[in-house]
Amino acid sequence: MKINNNKKVTFLSFDIYEEAPIVAVHSTRLGGVSKGRFSEMNLGFSRGDNPNDVLKNYHLFSEAIGVEVSKMVLSDQWHHNQILQVTSEHFGMGIFKERTYGDVDGLITNETNLPLVTFYADCVPIYFYDPINKVIGMTHAGWRGTATAIVKDMIKKMMSVYNCEVKNIKIAIGPAICKSCYEVDQQVIDAMTFDFSDLYYDHYPEKDRYHIDLKGLNKAIAISCGILQDHIEVSEYCTKCHPELFFSHRRHGNDRGTQIGVMMLKEDSK
Repeated sequence: MKINNNKKVTFLSFDIYEEAPIVAVHSTRLGGVSKGRFSEMNLGFSRGDNPNDVLKNYHLFSEAIGVEVSKMVLSDQWHHNQILQVTSEHFGMGIFKERTYGDVDGLITNETNLPLVTFYADCVPIYFYDPINKVIGMTHAGWRGTATAIVKDMIKKMMSVYNCEVKNIKIAIGPAICKSCYEVDQQVIDAMTFDFSDLYYDHYPEKDRYHIDLKGLNKAIAISCGILQDHIEVSEYCTKCHPELFFSHRRHGNDRGTQIGVMMLKEDSK
């Protein structure tokens, strides 16, 4: 994963997509106009920030990464597994127009110049790209989305809607809270019913708490679906460990901003 700075905006990109004709980036908190606890690049309208500042941030971020802000389509996340097939009919929804959809934690499209946007503060951003069929998708995976395998649902959707083959899909797992920082209770562990789940958490019996590796678990789910190991990149960044770069729910609570992931097929990808 690489840190980029353009027009005074700092964002991250993935090595696995370096040569691909797509935009696949993750925002940081640097380069925006928001103030106080939202400083600087808050991209969440629902956090209590000045909406004019948030909109200005979208314009700044879009310009920096080379997408049209008017065409962005924003998810409506509720920690479930709904995946929306996005078309040009959705241009601007969630930012300039009311959404015609709700309860959507995943977005997918095969249309060019259509930026997909999902939101993060500690949860796992997962980017999907099929370079053969020219399809992109993004999912937001908190512990609930991980437990119910939203990765598997996205892969199935790519296959059923766009005839993608698992062997061609490349996945990038973005910045998210690390295992050392993510302490959870028994409820979360009980929800992880995969055969390999116990490889991704440690138990601390003295306080009856666990630490779980959501990024590693989502990678393992992808591999169990048939994704090739060398077709997966996992970001080393922890959102809680790096407050200079990221807003973190576990570090900052509700008094914080929000990062976004953006993915778009470029015109020359077809």
